[in-house]
Amino acid sequence: MSHKFTDYNLSINAIKAIEKKGFEEPTFIQDKIIPIILEGEKDLLVQSQTGTGKTAAFAIPLIEKIVEKKHNQVLIMAPTRELVIQLSEEIHSLCGRKRIKIALLYGGQSFDSQLKRLKRGAEIVIGTPGRILEHIGRRSYRTDKIDYLIFDEVDDMLRSGFADDIEEILRNSNRNRKTYFFSATIPEKINALAKIYTKKLEKVVASYKKITSQLTEQVYFEVLSHDKFRDLKILLDFEEDFYGIIFCRTRLKAKHLGKRLAKLGYSADAIHGDLAQDVREQVIGKFRQKKITILTATDVAARGLDIPNLTHIINYSLPQTPDAYVHRIGRTGRAGKEGTAITFVTPEDDYKFFNIRKTLKQTMYRRSIEDYKDVKKKGKTPKAVYDDRNVRLFIALGTKNSMTMQKLFDFIFKNTEIPSERISDVLVSDTFSFISTSREDAEIIMEKFKGKKNGKRKMVELAKPKSKSKSK
Repeated sequence: MSHKFTDYNLSINAIKAIEKKGFEEPTFIQDKIIPIILEGEKDLLVQSQTGTGKTAAFAIPLIEKIVEKKHNQVLIMAPTRELVIQLSEEIHSLCGRKRIKIALLYGGQSFDSQLKRLKRGAEIVIGTPGRILEHIGRRSYRTDKIDYLIFDEVDDMLRSGFADDIEEILRNSNRNRKTYFFSATIPEKINALAKIYTKKLEKVVASYKKITSQLTEQVYFEVLSHDKFRDLKILLDFEEDFYGIIFCRTRLKAKHLGKRLAKLGYSADAIHGDLAQDVREQVIGKFRQKKITILTATDVAARGLDIPNLTHIINYSLPQTPDAYVHRIGRTGRAGKEGTAITFVTPEDDYKFFNIRKTLKQTMYRRSIEDYKDVKKKGKTPKAVYDDRNVRLFIALGTKNSMTMQKLFDFIFKNTEIPSERISDVLVSDTFSFISTSREDAEIIMEKFKGKKNGKRKMVELAKPKSKSKSK
């Protein structure tokens, strides 16, 4: 496996865009797919979970191959408008100085505004199957000359009833195009479509490693970006016997964080890509001998670093993928010794962290930094709160929408596959309803209904806490 993006002979623009994103090495799926797309000879059927870096895997080489100002080269299909927008943002962030226009086509948005974007021209079109077909039917968009056709989360499209739409788009697109399917699972229908509508197909399967150690307690703190350093100091002051690695996203962050901690008197140093080999070995030697007890590092700099008896791993920056998360926390909780893996989660990290937890299905505990502020509490671990505590949700549907308790259960199950047994305290009123469920299930429900409304009200949102009545 390649360990550097420079191994692919990418342009300077691409390398700079990748570095700006903070990607230091390709994930498994990126290492497999980028060379295939750059070569341009094969179609792809990729089984890949969310969080394996698949968007960058096809975006990086496609951006390289796209010709500026040549319209309608790439069509990317996704099952929901939310994913369409997410894909657009991710691809745009990888364009660097290359001027590539992206047009988004999905339901719930003005058809006329989409027509205007298409008329202005775009190298990439990203959309949902229904709206794409609507444009094709009106002859406002054509697929007979596209060079690349990508289906993202294609198994979700099938579950949503888009099988016929997918096949119609495949049937009417340029026969000389390259087609790439991405799916978390590979149902028989996808296999059949891939075999019928591709010429030279290669199948790639990416899986994530499972966490086997039961000795690593996994906890996370919900923090604000500008408070992260302050909160890190609170944790380090609380843990008298801290001996661990603090993972950062970039070389610069690891370097600056190590220096900053050392200046404040902490026993800290950093390893990063800018260090000469002999200096790196000196730092690691001091860390092994516990002459320093805090090491700041990136994933790449810490590769191959196997040090026993680490008490902690801190994800100061959230890892990019579930694989990276597993690789990091596996460095503690070894050889019968207990360890703790701590992750800082900022509001910007919510979606990525949700995907990591959903993919790995591991027990993680939420803690509050407030419990650590009083250093007199040393020796008494603050109470951990398991994710599956109840959360109250407001749903903008009631009896006036012909909603009953059973229909509400059925409605949630149809959209999220969460059974009624995991829902409690149901209240159905005239125009709205309330339910209680675990934090994890609440996040799944909110993600599925993100952006959806009933009239002007959000379809699902966190219920507001009851206001206390004033005593007379």
